[in-house]
Amino acid sequence: MPPAQECSTVCAFMKSMLSGMIIGFLIILMSASFASVIFTGALVEFLPAGIGMMLITGVITGGLISLTSSFSGSISTPQDRTAPFLALVAASVTAALTSKMGIDVPAALFAYVVGVILLTTILTGIILVLIGISGGGRLMRFVPFPVVGGVMAGTGCLLIMGGLEVMAGFAIERDTIHLMAEPHNLKFWLPGLLLGLVLLTIMRKANHVLVLPTVLLLGTVAFHVITDAYGIPLEQLRDEGWTLSMPDGDVMPVPLPMVLGMLDWQVVLANSIWAATILLVSALSLMITAGSLELEARREIDINHEMKAAGLANILSGFAGGMIGFHSMSLSRLALSLRSAYRATGVLAAAVCGLFLFLDVSVFEYIPNFILGTVLIYLGLTFVYEWVLVARHKLSKGDYAIVLLILFAVIAVGLLEGVGVGILTAVMLFVTRYSRINVVRNTLSGDRYRSNVERTSQQLGLLEKHGSDILVLKLQGYIFFGTAHELNDRLLKRIEDKPEHKPRYIILDFERITGLDSSTAIAFIRLEQIAQKHDFSLLISAIQPHAYEQLSRNGFNEDGKVHLFPDLDRVMEHCEGKVLAAAGEDVESHQQADIHPEFTDLLKALGDRGVLDAVRLEEGETLVEQGTPSDELFFVASGKITASIRIQTDRNIRLRVFGPGTVLGEVSWYRGTPRSASLIAESDSLVYRLSKEALPGVEQSDPHLVSRLHRFIATLLSERLMLTNASLSAVLE
Repeated sequence: MPPAQECSTVCAFMKSMLSGMIIGFLIILMSASFASVIFTGALVEFLPAGIGMMLITGVITGGLISLTSSFSGSISTPQDRTAPFLALVAASVTAALTSKMGIDVPAALFAYVVGVILLTTILTGIILVLIGISGGGRLMRFVPFPVVGGVMAGTGCLLIMGGLEVMAGFAIERDTIHLMAEPHNLKFWLPGLLLGLVLLTIMRKANHVLVLPTVLLLGTVAFHVITDAYGIPLEQLRDEGWTLSMPDGDVMPVPLPMVLGMLDWQVVLANSIWAATILLVSALSLMITAGSLELEARREIDINHEMKAAGLANILSGFAGGMIGFHSMSLSRLALSLRSAYRATGVLAAAVCGLFLFLDVSVFEYIPNFILGTVLIYLGLTFVYEWVLVARHKLSKGDYAIVLLILFAVIAVGLLEGVGVGILTAVMLFVTRYSRINVVRNTLSGDRYRSNVERTSQQLGLLEKHGSDILVLKLQGYIFFGTAHELNDRLLKRIEDKPEHKPRYIILDFERITGLDSSTAIAFIRLEQIAQKHDFSLLISAIQPHAYEQLSRNGFNEDGKVHLFPDLDRVMEHCEGKVLAAAGEDVESHQQADIHPEFTDLLKALGDRGVLDAVRLEEGETLVEQGTPSDELFFVASGKITASIRIQTDRNIRLRVFGPGTVLGEVSWYRGTPRSASLIAESDSLVYRLSKEALPGVEQSDPHLVSRLHRFIATLLSERLMLTNASLSAVLE
């Protein structure tokens, strides 16, 4: 190995070692903090096992996600965003067992709480895997941003509350909150609150990744230096509530098989709503973290892959006795800033967590309670700062009001109720904002927008005069009950406002419709009734079979006033034919002289030269295939020829229908490129073919004839361009 490469490898390893140790110790502090929030009250004697559950989470999720993530610098931790929910799960299960089942034995309570938490962790992992496999990770991005912000801000407030409870030593409720102001209690929680605020301020100003571990380390050292200077022993600090009081026990976690047989499934099912809430928060948090890591690392991260990686890690964590854990934005950013975004960093951090599983439980008694509280308060303050203060300048007033609404619901009523408010708000936001999207993409009139059928000058004039009898509505998006009724009201208003100019044919084009609600059929039945009352035909184009079947099952069917067509071009052709017939025009009789007077002369002159070959086509027969060499020019003498382009293996788009008196294949013929479209006989037709090899001879013998041919083709192209521009202008207006 070259010296430079060897040095680079050694340096990278040393960086990973240092960073892994720093991150590992931070995860241990977080583990102790989160466990202190969850295992309180009757469960406090099992705090060592609770810390062990957090540590095994750090080992399994930290190690697996570091090894399998699409981003090598991903660091996984026991989750601060789900810890408040797990604390509420523990409280809910404990309350249910003591009040309804009369179970007050701490060991039994602990077994139930652990069992429910482990099952929730496994279920969360399974759902995350399914989301990742199905590609549903991207769907999480459609959850309204203010709803996510409100839930996260509420979670931050609960973390702050948890930090205060850890330091104060009692649960903060309505009948105990006044105790927080007593001097005896004030000295326990006020330093941690102030330190959390100072830490947040420093991080906002300095924004250095080593600020957090440095402040926590200095706070711990300063605490023990001061207490040692006053000669206060550790036992006295523990008894007075300054440090963790660790009961005799083991920090090793409790695997699921040890508690599974002790569970009452009625209690488990009664708390299933918490599992659903934790799942939602986990998926949203993972989405937000992955998106933030993309910006921080300046590289794309596969959200579905991360869902699968986190899901698998949580399944294994749950079976091994761990809790929910996945990517941590703050610690992943720490690894990036230390230039150690390697997989080894996360693995070493997980190894540090694993090491503490085998240490004596008393080591955690050296951690002051106010340090644990500071960790929780700082994490909670970062959520509140980001989603309440910073978001105030990023969100609209309406969106910001939603954030505050959900936050106040969490504080006033509870976290579960706040999440419920968030879900309800998301639904209302979707309905409100989607209803503002106009289901009508374009409104077109037949006097300017035409089919792709080539018409005579007389027919074009008639369509310009009477084409307003045709009204085209090009629809878009998803149609549900509200937007369908809005469409009805819009059509009815147009008809009633101008009864003397009401259209005879109304076309609804479904080409860009992504789906429709079952209740939409009611609105379309009403539209059919409007068509009967006001005597117009309702024509529907490009509707998908499953969509029409859905309407048909609910009573909307093709009948005398409702007609279906495969695409907009063919329904336009149908309506134009009706309009021309009503104006006394025989659509089927095309006279060559009516289209281009010079066509007959050119055809005769070229025929006299012997350079034209007659080609007779039956209906449906192909004249040329798309992609074949273009060395021939075609003159349509009678019948109809359709130019169509194949965009998929099973889909053709009709570009134009040509009648007698026109020339085909001229663009590719001039450019020397393969045919851009296929030419197919729409009826029995007679076509004359001019090969490119025959043209030089005609140019030598009669250059004036060739000049007339070029001039005729230029006129055709100009007219087609004008028609295209008119249609495009109608669409863009």
